[in-house]
Amino acid sequence: MDKPTMFEPYKAAADIDVVPSYFPIPGLGIIPVNAFVLKAAQPVLVDTGLVPLSDEFMEKLSSVIDAGDLRWLWLTHTDQDHIGSLWRVLEAAPKLRIITTYLGVGKMSLFAPLPMDRIYLLNPGQSISVGDRILTAIKPPSYDAPETTGFYDPKAARLWSSGQRWMRHGFTTWTEICSLSTSTASVSYHQSSFSALICPWPRI
Repeated sequence: MDKPTMFEPYKAAADIDVVPSYFPIPGLGIIPVNAFVLKAAQPVLVDTGLVPLSDEFMEKLSSVIDAGDLRWLWLTHTDQDHIGSLWRVLEAAPKLRIITTYLGVGKMSLFAPLPMDRIYLLNPGQSISVGDRILTAIKPPSYDAPETTGFYDPKAARLWSSGQRWMRHGFTTWTEICSLSTSTASVSYHQSSFSALICPWPRI
């Protein structure tokens, strides 16, 4: 695999569709670049894929949900592998609002300002209702952009993260949680050498 590539969407759970792609890193392998559709009562898209794969991304996204039904876009952070189809999604989903932080809005304003009437600011520790569940924003254990936020979904006992090489899909599931700081998720994990290369400042 020597170029960015989209693959067919698949189900990670009954209410989650993964829209997967990969980006090659010469000599090191590939980086999975996944977007997700959380089929809550108010459907949530998590990130929008790679810039050079935008046409294919929109096609694959439409195979799992009508973009017009999307109500929220959870922008985990503003790196180019997460905002590749952001503007096309905004156009295709007129009722959609972008969940991000003040810093996320600020970084986007440096090159592609977001429409403020489509923004929903949510900082770590704050929560939002998406109809049938409450999502609470958290700061992941490690990250490669300072505005990064994941979220916790207590209905399914899932922690959604970003940039975590220790998670298979980008989220993980617990059967029991003893404590969860809403500002920073505390999770024990082994940091791979590749993760340490691109993310040398983990929060444990």
